[in-house]
Amino acid sequence: MTQYFIDYGDLRKYLLLTHAFLFYGGVIFLRSFVLYRKTGKNPLVGFFKPRKMSLGEEIFRLSSVGMGLISCLFLFWPMSGLPFTPWTFGKTHLLLALAILIGIIGFAMVFMAQWQMGNSWRISIDKDDQIDFVTKGLFKYSRNPIYVGLVFCFLSYFLIIPSILTLCLFIFMTVGIYKKVMDEESHLLSTYGAKYTSYTSSVRRWL
Repeated sequence: MTQYFIDYGDLRKYLLLTHAFLFYGGVIFLRSFVLYRKTGKNPLVGFFKPRKMSLGEEIFRLSSVGMGLISCLFLFWPMSGLPFTPWTFGKTHLLLALAILIGIIGFAMVFMAQWQMGNSWRISIDKDDQIDFVTKGLFKYSRNPIYVGLVFCFLSYFLIIPSILTLCLFIFMTVGIYKKVMDEESHLLSTYGAKYTSYTSSVRRWL
């Protein structure tokens, strides 16, 4: 039998903690803190800046919170039963290696795209603060590299603890991201008109 340096269950817990640190600490709060210190603007539009949220924004917020709750349940209050128990095919180090690879790609895309957006980054549409849409870096190849990266991040999360619950979360978040993209592109089109239309004609929405 193959012996591994670290137990499968422990490795999965370490990956969950790392994933949570990168998502909540890096993607959301660290970037928001840096931007707030530089501009005095709150980029967490819809999260902590009260306003009516769109369906996509609400799904995104609920999915983000849901991922944290599921992680806490798995790490600190293990539960048995069909929705919570990871599928048996997931008990392989090869699957976790795939989760790590996909997670690295996803978080790298998100962090790079956030950095390339600079002071223009917002977590949702901010109608009170008109900002330029970015066309450099990853945005030369995808109109939504942050959201593409987030889909990879949530797929990685599902592969770490594959279950009915995390599969539903992945699907739910993907639908939310799709709705957010449609809303944001509609806002950009109404704001920038022909300039944005020209951009969409040469750059794909996803990949």
